[in-house]
Amino acid sequence: LPSNSLDLFLQQTSIFMSRCYWIMTVITLLTILYLAYRLVWNAWVRNLRPERVLYYSLIAIFGMSISYKVNGSFPAFTLPDILAFIIFFTLIALSFWLAVIVNDIEDVEIDKISNPNRPLVTKNIGLEQFKTIGFVILFLILMGAPLLNYPVFIFLILFQFIYYIYSKKP
Repeated sequence: LPSNSLDLFLQQTSIFMSRCYWIMTVITLLTILYLAYRLVWNAWVRNLRPERVLYYSLIAIFGMSISYKVNGSFPAFTLPDILAFIIFFTLIALSFWLAVIVNDIEDVEIDKISNPNRPLVTKNIGLEQFKTIGFVILFLILMGAPLLNYPVFIFLILFQFIYYIYSKKP
């Protein structure tokens, strides 16, 4: 921690503004996708699998409650903390969606039989568009996770690594 109040204030302001900027970037990118690429947006939204994002979010909430019981403290609900929670749950969703992209790219032939409504199978989204969305999501994860803390960054990278090993052929 900084030794004087001004340095602490400047540090916290930088963190807060970085979080605001990241959230605005995500909203802007989603708006661009929605307005400029409506067909891609519609196919993407149908492939999101919100029940699984909810599942991972509930696991995260369960982990937070265990942490609260063990540590005995929960962060105050100030605006910076609220932004941190928004970023955290957005990162969970983005991490899952990146894993879905990797899996869908790898399983196109299998999905033709078992999941014929997937965007790559129906060709509602081209392979290059799908990969571009994946790279943008990876970029958002790599830029957003450090805005929270080091353990979150490591866990999200570990999640991607494990899911990548699960999805890709050897």
